Amino acid sequence: IDNYDGNTKLYSVYPTDDSNADDLSLSDIEDLAVGLQSNLSNILKVNKWIRKYIIIDDIIGKTQEAIETNVNTNYKLSYNDFSTKKKIKQLNAAKQMIEKFNKQIRLKHLIKEVIPLVHAEGNYVACLRWDSNQEVYLVDHYPLGIAIVSDYTYGGKPIILIDMSELKSRLRKTYLKDKKNKALFVENEEKEIKENFPDEVYQAYKNNESYAKLNVKCAKIIRVNNLGRKYGVSPILRALKSALMLQTYENGDYINTKAKSKKIIFQKMRKETMGKDYQLSGIKHTIKAHTDLMSAWKNKTVVYTAIPQVEDLSYVEPSVEDTNADKINTYRSKIMTTLGIGFADSNISNFSVANISLDQLMKTINSISEQLEECLEDWYEVLFENEGVDKEFIPEIQILDSEIMDMELRKELAKLLYTTFNGSAETSLGLLGINAVDEKAKRQSENEEG
Repeated sequence: IDNYDGNTKLYSVYPTDDSNADDLSLSDIEDLAVGLQSNLSNILKVNKWIRKYIIIDDIIGKTQEAIETNVNTNYKLSYNDFSTKKKIKQLNAAKQMIEKFNKQIRLKHLIKEVIPLVHAEGNYVACLRWDSNQEVYLVDHYPLGIAIVSDYTYGGKPIILIDMSELKSRLRKTYLKDKKNKALFVENEEKEIKENFPDEVYQAYKNNESYAKLNVKCAKIIRVNNLGRKYGVSPILRALKSALMLQTYENGDYINTKAKSKKIIFQKMRKETMGKDYQLSGIKHTIKAHTDLMSAWKNKTVVYTAIPQVEDLSYVEPSVEDTNADKINTYRSKIMTTLGIGFADSNISNFSVANISLDQLMKTINSISEQLEECLEDWYEVLFENEGVDKEFIPEIQILDSEIMDMELRKELAKLLYTTFNGSAETSLGLLGINAVDEKAKRQSENEEG
């Protein structure tokens, strides 16, 4: 443990991404929704549309942005309580190892990346890997398509496969070189896979296998709305129907606005211009009237005296009305409700002045955090196995809720529980984000040190 290095020295790679997305229709959404959690191809199509709407739709985009900027990256570790000096010494060493490990895998950054991406795409595949000396640890993210969920689980946990054909296809590129013709990063595809992926992937590459089976302790998938099936589905999918309707209305209003902005002037000629029997074309008088009007129109102040053959001069404006504002607000409200954003006051129908409640959205975020906690505890177990440390020192991790109460309210509630209702110290301190067992151990250590 004393020799454990906390500095990350491993490379990772960004695979290329197929970002082309066909136009979306209401029937597309309904068709793809059937059996979606078991169909990877349809999941990938849905996620392309969702990424597009995160960029172009104001409510969906702002919701995703709010999640990314407000994710709570704080966490607390809870260890078993030990009484002997030897165990306490071993526990302190294990705590240092966990601290360095969390720093290596950039845990705070990982939390901030995983939660928004699972909300946006419904899935996040992550894999823990380390160098040959078991000194440097790193967590990689594998996009769906490269990573697929197998038809099997081990110990109730999904087994993740790497599609070697898809991996090689998305790694295919021109490798950058300097002026001396030396590779800036790696020389070829084989070295890229060897340096950036677990050994089981490299062995599958060398043996020309179709799939590589990843270690179930290291490769994890975090999902939402998977309904007990292989793949999760983003909550944003349910908002796409309303977003599509809004886009349709917006496109129609845009066309109408363009039409209204055009100046259409109608100059009506008298029918007598065509002669008594209407046999003449009247083109000479029409050209004269048109030329006079255009000449006058060029001036800053338009003075136009029509020839006698002109009967009337008028503007022609489109009579189409813009989409009703109430209809627009109805669909915008539907999107917000679908994304877990509600109105704190149900009597307020205008969301522009309403108090917004994020309770449902925060519950979704917290459900993702709980899955990440389980992944981290499995990775801690791998770390302790590699380092030869007893598993009894593995901590439980809790990523603090996004639904954070005001600190003053927390303090008052903790005081009420402990003094008035004679509640336990563990419950009261827990409200303040303090682990009672850890606090007890620290106090004992301080007392022994004087």
